[in-house]
Amino acid sequence: MRAVILAAGKGSRLGNLTNDTPKSMLKLNENHTLLSYSIMQLSEAGIESIILVSGYQSQKIEDYARELAKMYLIPIEIIFNPFWDHCNVLGSFYLSLEAINDDFIFLHADTLFSREVVDELVASMSDACLAVDLKQCGEEEMKVWLNGNKVKRITKSDIGHEADGEFVGIAKFSSSMIAYFREESRAIFKSGTLDSYMEEVLDNGLRKDSLLVDYFDVSEYATIEVDFIKDLELAQSMFSD
Repeated sequence: MRAVILAAGKGSRLGNLTNDTPKSMLKLNENHTLLSYSIMQLSEAGIESIILVSGYQSQKIEDYARELAKMYLIPIEIIFNPFWDHCNVLGSFYLSLEAINDDFIFLHADTLFSREVVDELVASMSDACLAVDLKQCGEEEMKVWLNGNKVKRITKSDIGHEADGEFVGIAKFSSSMIAYFREESRAIFKSGTLDSYMEEVLDNGLRKDSLLVDYFDVSEYATIEVDFIKDLELAQSMFSD
């Protein structure tokens, strides 16, 4: 099983912290950056190789990734997104699809998680399994609505009633999902939309009842998405060693 890490964006909501440093290379604790911590977790969980999609200050990430590959004994393939400043997450994810031919873990480079989260995803037998924190969600969070043990909707938008939880930014997909992601992503791009998220592709299938998406509850595990300075400070407290 491989992993796809999306690390193309600047992280402008972190202000001056990312003026000279890619967001994924921000310091987490004495031993780790955001990126090194995630790669360590993936390596220890038995992930065989990683595809890392870069964009902003790509050369710094490429050089750093080579160091991490040696440190954690895991091959890391870099895919550069030259359009990183003109597209959202779906653009970077689409570029990675040409390099994937087996089951994979999907994650954002600014998502931090405890080792148990990766273990649960790797063990999942589902074609699509999302890590979901069952809680009350805020306006900006990627919200999830459930129907029994399946995901019914996933979107940042308000659909008229309270969501069941937040997709925390890490998921497992089987190789059978790759063709679906390619086809649906192309359709979105052809419509002229470049600011979409990967989750929009999933939500399109859910609304058409053409996809079955499972989830597991990560409420008891440590997870956080680093968008703002307060998130980074909390992450540094949560993952202090």
